[in-house]
Amino acid sequence: MNFQAVPLSEISPSPMNPRKFFSGVKFDELVESVKQKGVIEPIVVRSVEGKKTPYEIVVGERRFKAAGIAGHSVIPALIRELTDDEAYDFMLIENLQREDLTELEEAESFKAYAGRHGKKAIVELAEKTGIRPAYIRARIAVLALPAEILGAWKKGALHYGHLEQLLRLSDKAALKETCTEIKREDLTVAGLKKLIDESRIPLDAARFTAKTNCAGCPSNSTVQQNLFGLGDGKVMCLNPNCFKENQGTWLKEHWLETDVAKHDRTRGFRFDQDIRYGQKEAFYGYSGVKPAKKCLECDMFVTLIEMTGVRAKQSYGGTSTVCIGDKKCFRSVQASSRQIAQAADRSDKKKAVEAGNAPRVSWHGEYFRNVFFRKRVPEILAGLKPEDEKVKALLVMCLAHANSAATAALRKALGLKADAWGDSKSTFPKLLALPYAKVAPIFRAVVEAVFLEGQNVGEWGGFGSTNRRLMAEFLGVDLAKEWAADEEYLQKKTRNELLAFGKKSGIFTAGVVKEYLTKTLKKKVGAFESCEKSELVDVFLKSGILLVGRVPAEILARAK
Repeated sequence: MNFQAVPLSEISPSPMNPRKFFSGVKFDELVESVKQKGVIEPIVVRSVEGKKTPYEIVVGERRFKAAGIAGHSVIPALIRELTDDEAYDFMLIENLQREDLTELEEAESFKAYAGRHGKKAIVELAEKTGIRPAYIRARIAVLALPAEILGAWKKGALHYGHLEQLLRLSDKAALKETCTEIKREDLTVAGLKKLIDESRIPLDAARFTAKTNCAGCPSNSTVQQNLFGLGDGKVMCLNPNCFKENQGTWLKEHWLETDVAKHDRTRGFRFDQDIRYGQKEAFYGYSGVKPAKKCLECDMFVTLIEMTGVRAKQSYGGTSTVCIGDKKCFRSVQASSRQIAQAADRSDKKKAVEAGNAPRVSWHGEYFRNVFFRKRVPEILAGLKPEDEKVKALLVMCLAHANSAATAALRKALGLKADAWGDSKSTFPKLLALPYAKVAPIFRAVVEAVFLEGQNVGEWGGFGSTNRRLMAEFLGVDLAKEWAADEEYLQKKTRNELLAFGKKSGIFTAGVVKEYLTKTLKKKVGAFESCEKSELVDVFLKSGILLVGRVPAEILARAK
């Protein structure tokens, strides 16, 4: 190793350097430092033959460029004898240990190193740098994503976190569909993770031999976890189409052996998602139709199932046991079934009346019982104080009766299956038997479920934004003092809307914001109009300005 001052004219950059970008605030600060103090830390060069200059930079290209801009003619350098591979490794590891390497440069560095050193490269690089192998693999893997995705990343339309989540999808069709969803919904990284999580299927729901079929599949979340450190440790399938195909194949071969088939006595199944509403006629449920003997021998008498192999949930009293065949045939079965049921009902009632076991008019008992309740219950309620233990239990019961979200929350709190259409006969007795201390937290959970249900915009689909606002204000929430713009809000605004917000809210007149504009963004004083949208977002989020209480009119506006 030889230390000396080397003329800049005798040194050239290395084409192997993973760092490609030499600009920005930090580089400008380095140039200023070199102007004032010179290059304090020597660069590392190696001697080369057959090139225009006798020396090539191994480490320190930023300092070399800064020295040239600062007007220096020589630079302190350590001259080392290194082969191409040694120089590349030295250069890569030194760069990786610096904080300002971009994610793209880092990924390309890992890929180039792996290309040079073969199968053991990732483990070796991890040992040399202290970087986890899973982290290195993930960085390399994102470079294999489709060019359209990488292009959006390089332009800043996608964050690295988006790409990392997309690694979880090996199916090309699912990947393309998800990318379309990201653009359409402007999904954040967290939003994308949630979208992918919701499409997962537990592999333990597979009827086929998943351990054999899915062991090394890239759509197996265990593989993603081991390779890239992605996931929550649950063994899931990230390719629903593949899972569905394998599940369907197994069920076709073994359907009659399943517990569902034996219980329903159906000849086959269909995945619920493949059958539209108008293509099916339900047995049991509200239809009151029972399968006839000929139904049990018909291939069109099927059970609708989820991809997990369990019966599909049907709303509004429908059942998963359906006819997907000829509608005329179903209607004839329906008419026959009702006639049989009505005849049997008339016969049973007649026998009960004749034996003195039933009233002549069947509805009298219920009717006059309710007449009494309508008179007596208000008398009792009038004597109850608001703080009485029974009040909260009654309110919970009324909420659960009127609202499906409240029903599901109540059943979950009681340790029952969290079903929005759960049977009140198993729910309400358990609720009313609880001591007050246990009713209080359930009361809060049920109220919260109703409060948060449904859409955030408009009055349809749940609690509604107007009612939600009324309750929030009743509880003491002050939008004008507590609301603050976050990244999601800012990203959904146009550049002009951000400029208007900054001006009207007084944000652009704050000292920290002015300083950020001139020192960090290198703009002229007050030149917010010259900022790109991404720069304006950074002004709001990174300048240090307090956003709480700076509330746009649209947030405070009330529905007309």
